[in-house]
Amino acid sequence: MTLPASPRKSDVVLGNGATVNVPFSFKVTDPSEVQLIQTSADGTTNTTLVQNSDYTITINPDQVNTPGGLAVLAVAGAAGT
Repeated sequence: MTLPASPRKSDVVLGNGATVNVPFSFKVTDPSEVQLIQTSADGTTNTTLVQNSDYTITINPDQVNTPGGLAVLAVAGAAGT
């Protein structure tokens, strides 16, 4: 039996100009399953960030007991993004 994939969203993380670490807690099997989208401070523009350029992903080794991992931004998001 095959189960269909379903998109999951983490909590919104507001940029502050300094934070580059963005933890997530949903189960993944490969870093390519994670996508970051940055929204402008006024909420009008969404930019899909590029993995291994704009951010890197590290997933927790035991996705059963500790699902998720860490996204590390190359540049901190501006305040309010």
